[in-house]
Amino acid sequence: METIKIAWAEDNAQLLKLYVDAVAHYPELQLVATARSGEEFIMRLNRLPADQHPQVVVMDVEMPGMNGIEATRRVSALFPEARVLMF
Repeated sequence: METIKIAWAEDNAQLLKLYVDAVAHYPELQLVATARSGEEFIMRLNRLPADQHPQVVVMDVEMPGMNGIEATRRVSALFPEARVLMF
């Protein structure tokens, strides 16, 4: 079974914890990065080794600082093969 690598950006700490906990229940899903702002998210993604690049990115649209729209532009430039879901 192939593992699907996921990165998740959500500024609400409680929601992010719920999402992280939910993903943990599925062995075929691997959470490779989380962040609570667009800037932090891009920084963390830039530090990932090649074998940990996300296949799926879940992006909160409204975040402080860099919003989800701009962060998605940058994610798409870094990882054009990644699929982005926006909330």
